[in-house]
Amino acid sequence: MLQAGISIQLLNLSWSIFYIHFLFLSFVILFYSIHRIKKKKIRLFNDGLYNFIKQYWFLVWMNNYLDDGYYLNRITTLPYIDQPFAGLLGTGVLGNVTLNNSYNYNVFELEVAVYIYISWI
Repeated sequence: MLQAGISIQLLNLSWSIFYIHFLFLSFVILFYSIHRIKKKKIRLFNDGLYNFIKQYWFLVWMNNYLDDGYYLNRITTLPYIDQPFAGLLGTGVLGNVTLNNSYNYNVFELEVAVYIYISWI
């Protein structure tokens, strides 16, 4: 997904292209994994899923990972802007894509934008 995400951003293509690519690749990986698990008769949880969660439950804390207003704004607006990779989303000013602006090229933001778009947040 990394190569496709960077390529889509460099070419200033629509966000929906990454969205479709991400969903397609996710489903292919999911179905392939299910197929391999059934074919090889792999047991993922020896005592069942409930007992696994009960025994190994843990909390994932993403401390100070998504609380920056710039990134929240960028992640939530990527799916809805005509040219999401051109401009400064912090100010709302659209401009030209510059190759030296590393803020324009971030696959993590693209992936999180897919999750937010799917969950209708």
